[in-house]
Amino acid sequence: MWHPDFTWPILLVGSEDPLPKLRANAPARYSYKELELRARDFEDSLKQLDSVGKVTKIGIVQESVYLLFSEANTAGYGLTPDSVIKAIAARNAVIPGGTMHTEGHNFPVQLSGEFQSGDEMLGSVVGLSQDGTPVYLRDIFEVRRTYESPIPYKVDVLRRNQPRGPVGDFRAVMMAVEMKDGKIIGRFNEDVNQLVQI
Repeated sequence: MWHPDFTWPILLVGSEDPLPKLRANAPARYSYKELELRARDFEDSLKQLDSVGKVTKIGIVQESVYLLFSEANTAGYGLTPDSVIKAIAARNAVIPGGTMHTEGHNFPVQLSGEFQSGDEMLGSVVGLSQDGTPVYLRDIFEVRRTYESPIPYKVDVLRRNQPRGPVGDFRAVMMAVEMKDGKIIGRFNEDVNQLVQI
């Protein structure tokens, strides 16, 4: 399955004009992560308004971190997936992280609060080889950061770039904005509209 932010390759023949194919194959303007960050910034700005109460973001596509490994490779180091997970969890306070799916097996993944990035996690010692040298997580696993797959829920906006042109779908995040109790709806409307137009 392709990463959602990946674009298909373009094949050009001879002196063919590349612009139509480039436009047809253009990537989304924003990645799902960029949309989430922009929505978070907009939410912060909305919460600064005196008349705004609750703000809810709808259609955020969550990122996931996948640990890919081969059971044969893990067994070659004399380790089991369960022993690796326990070694990671022993580093610090345990935070549930999800489930690791592999050939016919599901393992609960628990990540330590100590890790700030995938690279830090890959530097964890998870055991010793038969000759006593440390085995690092990077020796066994490949860390792949992507979005949930399949994406369970997303919000797309349908629109035409040109009158009578084809309808295209564009990534979006919806914001539900509620007014504080006791505020005037007209003033609330003005405040939010002014912020949107900035």
